Order: sequence, then structure tokens, then C-alpha cells
Amino acid sequence: MVRKHPLGWESNRKSTGARVAAVVAVLTMLAIAGSPKGAAGYYRVHFPKHAAQIKQDLNSFCMTHYKNFKQYGTVATPKHKGRPPKVPDDVALKASETFKAGKVVKAYPSAEAKKKVDVHVWWTSIKLACQENEYLGGLCRKYNIRPKQLLKRMKAVDPNLVRRRIDVKMDLTDKQKDRRKAAAERLYKMFQDEPDLLSRIYFVDECKLWMSNLAGGAIKVYCDAHDANVHAVLPCKWMRKGQDNKPVKLHFVCAVNAVHGAVYCKFTTGTTDNIDHVGNPNTPYYLKRQKKKKNVKAKSMTQLEFVHCMKELAEKANQQQRARGTTPLYIFDNPSVHVGQDAAELLAAVGISPNQVLQIAPYSPDFNQPIEHAFGSLKASFRNHLYNTYQLTGANVSPRDLQRTLRDIFMNITPASVMADALRLPDLWDVVRSRLDRVFVCRDNKQRTGTAGNWPRDDQR
Repeated sequence: MVRKHPLGWESNRKSTGARVAAVVAVLTMLAIAGSPKGAAGYYRVHFPKHAAQIKQDLNSFCMTHYKNFKQYGTVATPKHKGRPPKVPDDVALKASETFKAGKVVKAYPSAEAKKKVDVHVWWTSIKLACQENEYLGGLCRKYNIRPKQLLKRMKAVDPNLVRRRIDVKMDLTDKQKDRRKAAAERLYKMFQDEPDLLSRIYFVDECKLWMSNLAGGAIKVYCDAHDANVHAVLPCKWMRKGQDNKPVKLHFVCAVNAVHGAVYCKFTTGTTDNIDHVGNPNTPYYLKRQKKKKNVKAKSMTQLEFVHCMKELAEKANQQQRARGTTPLYIFDNPSVHVGQDAAELLAAVGISPNQVLQIAPYSPDFNQPIEHAFGSLKASFRNHLYNTYQLTGANVSPRDLQRTLRDIFMNITPASVMADALRLPDLWDVVRSRLDRVFVCRDNKQRTGTAGNWPRDDQR
């Protein structure tokens, strides 16, 4: 019978006979000569088959298993404790502190700076850190380990060593900060004068999706931690159209409101196989007047098309706000198709007065958070739908099917999710409009510091 080792390891049955023979050889020599010397010769003579299978020194093999039998009462091999850590805990902890400290490089501190100064940055990879940092690189050479092994030891001894995402934003100039500060001041004052302001605002923006890029993103699924076959390849036949392999594109304008949720979604010029309400493919009827030259075709949304979308949105918004006894307000960003030449006159012609448009400063997507976050959740839900529907069923889907699917997903955005983002805007406006040395408690009972027009930190949004 094979006995279990006290440390929990069970002996291999194939080599049990050789181990038992080793113990017998040593005990026999002790009984005959009073010494284990000659156990290897006795083993070769009486157990030639086992001796032929043993590749290591036969004398040490016999003594090892004899000592094991004498100590534990079994010929099973003790459980291996694994490779001992080459880097001691105190050394790994010091290496972790060095790695977390980052480095100092020469760089321009701001967009208007003319001279490079010392700027602190963090490491993006352990391999780069070991290449540039003398101490970390020396540890790898001293203990003969790879950078990834050093990182594993550092994580084991230092739970505070984490990897975080950093949102890289463009450094704003003083003029851009002043415009953001003025816009935040104006919006915050309007909110103070009218607490019901957020329910009147319709957040408008346009989005462009290339199916080849969208479907190539990550899809999160739940599976076993040891499952190595978790992957998916979406069929390209419905992501591309025609023999020239051009990707399917989805260009659309959307609007959300804190009370009504998703309000408006319209596909615009540039969308693959888009058809307007008259039945004309790709080119809306109000753009045909602009086509004076032959073979000229709009590739993206123009100002007239945006105004037409705003007219349709205004009809819905007026109807919704009329029931509440108020008028709608609109927030959108600052591309040329939104605020270009004659934009105010064109919007006024379709019933949207300049007082209803709340201008935000350039480079201020954070002032339009509700619609930006809606686009983020839309992309994730749309990508999951692509996987659950078309990957599993293998359906051949047309671009118009994708349009209908995306519109249905967007229109299911709830008012609660939009309201949650809208309620953060007054605190954001207050942070952006306040001076740098002002520390105050916002409406959500969190302490924040003014930015004087600059980007707020992630924890202050």
C-alpha cells in the first residue's frame, strides 16, 4: 500500500519499488557491515532493473530515501515547497517604493512655457523602469530575474502598488481657461436663479462609429478563471459593405434630457446605406440644392443638416416642456456645423431663439457630460448586442439593421441615468469658476478645490 506523506504528497506508484529497494539495500548493509557503505553495489546486484532506471548517483539515492523513511516512516517524497523567493521582502519593498516614486524628466510644464523644467511622471511599464532606473535594473542582474518576476515580488509584499488609468488631456492656455471660467460662471448663476434649470436642458451631440473599430473593442463576459478559450471573432461580412471592403459607418445626432431620458436619434450624412424620409440614399433632400457641381457628395453632416435635426428636436422638446409650462434649453459643443457662420439665424428660423442655446466654451466636453456618458454606455451595450446576436447566430446583417438596433438601444437610455449625470453639473460649474485657493463643500457633501477654468481632477468631477 502506498502511504501518504505527512506534508500531504502521495508517492508515485511507478517509482515506489525503486525507493523501497533503496531502503532495503541500506538496512541490509547496516545489518551485515554496520555501515551504509556498499549499499549502491548491493542495489545493482540484487535490483538490476531498478538500478537501470535511476539516472542520479545511486549511493545518494539510497541514502536520501533511507533518511526519509527513518524520519517519516514512508518512502514517499516530501512535498516540494516551491522555488524560494530570490528577492527578500525588505529588498522587494524598497524596490516597490522606488517604482511608485516615478521619475523626473525635462519637459514643458504648460502650453505657454518656453523653457523645459523638471516634471514628475510615473512609470508606464516595469520593463522600461528596469532599463532606465539603475537600482531596479541592478536588482534584476543581481538576482538573475526578469522585470516581470521583480514586479510580481513587489506586488506580493506591497498591496499599495496598483495600476491606475490616467486620462490624458490637452493643456489649456490662459485664454481657454478664461472662456471656460466665464461659461461656468454664467451657467452656475443661471442654476442659482432657477433650480429647475437641469430639467429644461437638452444635451445634444453627434457621434461617428466605424463598425470595424467598434466591433474590434473589448467585450466583458463572465467565465471560469482558468478558461483559456475565451475569445470571439465577429464575422466581417456585415461590418463591411461592397467589394472594396469599406467599413460600415454610423453617423448620428442624439439628444437626452434629465426628465425624459433619450429624446432624439437621427442618422445623418456619412452613414452607410442611410435613407432620408423621402427615400433618397445618403444625401438628404435639403443638401441637393448645394450640389452645383457633378459628382459632389457630402461625406459628413453639414450646417443645414444639423439645423434640420435641431428643428425636429425642437418640435419634441417644445411639446414636452409645454406640459410643464416652460421652454426648452439646448447645450451642444462648438464645431463649425454648430456655431459656424449664420448658425444663430438658421436656428432662429426653425424656432430656436439665441436665448435657448446655452453656449459652452471650446474644449469643454465635461460641460456636456450627460450625452457623453450616454454615448459611452451606448457603445458598450451595442458591442454586447453584436456579440450576443450576430456572433452566436451567424446572421447576415445589413447596415440598416445595425441602424435600427443602435437607435433602439439608445432610446432605452433611462431618465435616471441622465439625471444622475446632470446633477453633477452644478458642482462642476462651481469648481471650474472658482479660484485656485478656494476650498469648499459642494452639494454632494464632498470637499473640492477651485480650478480657475482648468480641468478638474478625476476625484473632483
